[in-house]
Amino acid sequence: MNPLNAVQELLKTTGLEHASDCDVGRVAAEAANVLEKSAVLINTALGQSYRHLLALLNESQPNNCSKLSESEASKSWGGSLKKRRSLLDAFGRETLRFLDQHFIPSSIEWLRTELAVEPHGNDSLVELRPRLQAIENVLGTLLSALITRGWSIESLFMLYRLILLPACASTMRSSSPYAFGSALDAVCMQLNACPKPYRVTFTISNVTKPNQFPEVVGDIEFKANAPELAPKTSDYVKRYASRGRGTLFATTTVEAQDGRMAGSIAGDRIAQVLDVVRFDYERKHIQLADRFLIEERNRHILLQVPGTVPNPDTSLSAVQLDGFMRRLQDLFSSGTLTPDAKDRIYAAFRLYRLGADTANFENKLVNWWTAVEFLVKGSGAAGGGIGAGVEHSLAPTIALSYLPKHLTALREILLAVGIELLDANGTRLEIKHARLLECYGLLKQEKYAEQIRAATSSRPFIWSKTVRFLEIAAEQTRLAETLRNHELRLRWHIQRIYRARCDIVHSAQRIVSATLLCANLEFYLKTVLSSFLEALHRHPTLRSPREFFDRQEHAYQQIVLDLAKGDDTSLRAILANKDSVSASTA
Repeated sequence: MNPLNAVQELLKTTGLEHASDCDVGRVAAEAANVLEKSAVLINTALGQSYRHLLALLNESQPNNCSKLSESEASKSWGGSLKKRRSLLDAFGRETLRFLDQHFIPSSIEWLRTELAVEPHGNDSLVELRPRLQAIENVLGTLLSALITRGWSIESLFMLYRLILLPACASTMRSSSPYAFGSALDAVCMQLNACPKPYRVTFTISNVTKPNQFPEVVGDIEFKANAPELAPKTSDYVKRYASRGRGTLFATTTVEAQDGRMAGSIAGDRIAQVLDVVRFDYERKHIQLADRFLIEERNRHILLQVPGTVPNPDTSLSAVQLDGFMRRLQDLFSSGTLTPDAKDRIYAAFRLYRLGADTANFENKLVNWWTAVEFLVKGSGAAGGGIGAGVEHSLAPTIALSYLPKHLTALREILLAVGIELLDANGTRLEIKHARLLECYGLLKQEKYAEQIRAATSSRPFIWSKTVRFLEIAAEQTRLAETLRNHELRLRWHIQRIYRARCDIVHSAQRIVSATLLCANLEFYLKTVLSSFLEALHRHPTLRSPREFFDRQEHAYQQIVLDLAKGDDTSLRAILANKDSVSASTA
C-alpha cells in the first residue's frame, strides 16, 4: 500500500452505504498506518491536508483500543468515523488531489537528494541504517504508487535492468563510463515525463469477415490489411504484422508515459468494442492478441501486454512430480478423508489451474478466491460472512509460513552471494542442505549471526534486510510481536482481496493493482494447498479441510503465546515438521 491507494480505498469504502463499521475501521487503521510511516510526507512540505486527515483518523480511534479485539476495535473506529463522514470525505478528497499531483514527483526528488549525499568514509552501516531504512520506505511506496498510476511491473523492471543496473553498463549505447547519478537521472526523467502519444496496433484473429468489419469505431481504426511498417522494423515484427486468414488490425493513438502502459490502455479500449461485437455480430471466438505494435521513430517494435504475476517461478522435477502424485494418491485413497474433502481439494487444484491459464486478472482473482472460499466455507462450519470466514481460516495458515519463508530466503541469499559459515573449529558448515530447524538454530547463535552480518556488509541492502531478520529471530518476544503484526496486515489484505472479488462479481468493476492482488492471492492459495498436504502427511487421521484450518489456528495461537513467554518449543516443532515433510518428498 501507498498513500495514494490508501486514501483512494478509504474514500471508496466510506462512500459505500453497505460498508460495515468494521470494514471502515480496518481501512482507516491501515490508511493511518501508511500515512504515518511515509518518510516523504513526514520530511517534505507537502501541505497540511494529509495532516488534517490523519488527525481525524487518529481522533476517531477508540481510547481503549489495546484492550479490544481487532474486530471490536475496528467496529468502534468505523462507527466513530461514519458519524464524521462529511469531514472525512472533505479532507480525503483534498488529500487525494494533492497526493495525485505531488506524491510521485516528491518521492523521486527525495530519493535523488538522499542518494546524492555521500556517506562519510568512517560511517558504519549501523550508523547508516536509519538512512537505508528511509530509502527502502520511500522506494517501496514509490514503486507501489507508480503501479497504482498505471506503470507495469515489466516496464519498471526494464528501467532498472537497462539503465540502473551497473552490470549492464557495457550494453548501453554510450562510450562514457557508467555513472550511477546519470543513470538515476535518466530513470527519474522517464518516471516524471509527461504523457506522449503512442500509435498502437493489435491483431485480432478468427474474424469471420475482416473486410466487412466497420472501418472506424470511435477513435479505433479496423483494417483487414496489415499496417505499413517503418523502414527499420525487424523481420520478427514483420511476421507478426503479416496478414493471415481471419486477421484484423486495430490501431489507435493513446497518451501515456510508457509504451506498455499505452498498450494496456489501447487493449482495454479495443476489448470494449469486441465485447459488443461478440454479443450478436461475430459468432466465432474472436481473440485479441497478447502482443502489440508500437511505432517508435523509424521502426515498429513488438511488446507484450503487461501481465506478470510477481511471484517466484517454482517447478518440480519429473521425479519430484511422480513422488508428489503418488503420495497424493496414497493419501486420498486411504479412506480417512471424507469424499466431500477430496472433492474440495481437487476442485481447488482445478480452479488454480484455470486462474493460472487465463491472461485476465479479474478471472485469475475470481478463480483463485473461489478455490480458497470453497475449501474454507464449503462445510458451513466457518462462522460469519464469506470474507470473515476466509479471513479467519486463511490468516493463521499464512502467518505460520512467515518464519519458514524467511529462513528459506536467507539460506538462498547466503548461497547466492557465496557466504560461508565456520564453526568453532574453523570447519565450513554445509548451508545448502541445512534444514529449517538447523538454520533457525544457527541464527540464534551470535557467532554465526556476526559472520552473516560481516559477510553481507559489502551489500548494504542485503545487510539491512538480513540484520533486521536476525534481530527478530534472536528474541522470542519480538518474534511474537512480528507475527501478530504480520497477521493483522494479512487480515487487512485478505479483506481487500475479498472487496475486489465483490467488485468484480457484484458490480462488474475493473480492479486497480490487479497484478499485486493476484500475486498475493496466488501465494495464499498455494500455501494453503501445500500446508494441507503436509498436514495430511503428519496426521493420517485428518478428515476434512475444516479440521485442518482449526488445527492451523490452534498451532498458530499456541506458537504466539509461547513466544510471548520466551518459549520457542512449539515453533521448533513446526519447523521440524516441515523438515520431515521435505525429507520425505526429496
